[in-house]
Amino acid sequence: MEDDYNLPIDLLNKKEEKINKKEIIDRAAAIQKTLYLFGADGEVVNVSVGNLMTRYCVQPAVGTKIKTIKNLKQDLQYALGAERIELNVDGRKQIIAIDIPNKKPQKLC
Repeated sequence: MEDDYNLPIDLLNKKEEKINKKEIIDRAAAIQKTLYLFGADGEVVNVSVGNLMTRYCVQPAVGTKIKTIKNLKQDLQYALGAERIELNVDGRKQIIAIDIPNKKPQKLC
């Protein structure tokens, strides 16, 4: 009876899907385009890929109200094709962080 069991070695050989640079660039462009279309200029100045989320740091243009960008949450979510996103203001760094869940958890080295 013990001889019938096979170790699940194939689980160890699974290839992980990683976020590619093109996807990051496309999402950053979609964020900037959406902001521009709704009159809230901003530039993606940094991207941080995490295990579960990717953070896009947007620096609003001079004269752009934070409230205007925060009110675009659903439009950004739609433009990015994401189920949900989180917007957080970091006044110290003068950015708005847009956190988007990764489609698959990422292995970080």
